[in-house]
Amino acid sequence: MAAHAEDPLVAAAFDQAPVGLALLDLTGRWFRINPALGRMLGWSAEELLAQAPPQVLHAEDRPIEDEAAARLAAGEAAVTVEQRYRHYDGHVLWVRRTATLVRDADGRRRTAGTSHARHGNSRSSARARLSSAVKRTSGAMAAVASAALA
Repeated sequence: MAAHAEDPLVAAAFDQAPVGLALLDLTGRWFRINPALGRMLGWSAEELLAQAPPQVLHAEDRPIEDEAAARLAAGEAAVTVEQRYRHYDGHVLWVRRTATLVRDADGRRRTAGTSHARHGNSRSSARARLSSAVKRTSGAMAAVASAALA
């Protein structure tokens, strides 16, 4: 990981954090995740680390990821986004994620970024449920109208 020995206290804080944490290289590939992220997504650490870039990100949210990376590269200290992730069993999770770009003392980009993820942003989840309900209701109403006119 780093050229110097890892601090055991920092390693324990990373591994025991109650929120999902990941370290990423500049290509977006995870090279370290904590157990909370694996539990949240339902994948083993080995499965998640083998994905390059992580395939658990919902395909329609890739532009959000690309914009966040561009904002970090442009100098923003941290970027928070809401994205959908695919759980191992197939259901979609809304995740509120804050990413940072690790820089050295001279301000140059390092090869690692950090990502802090929390599941269950209620606003996004509520929007998604409402949108789904509207689609189902519209479909049902159209079927009723069609049957009534037949």
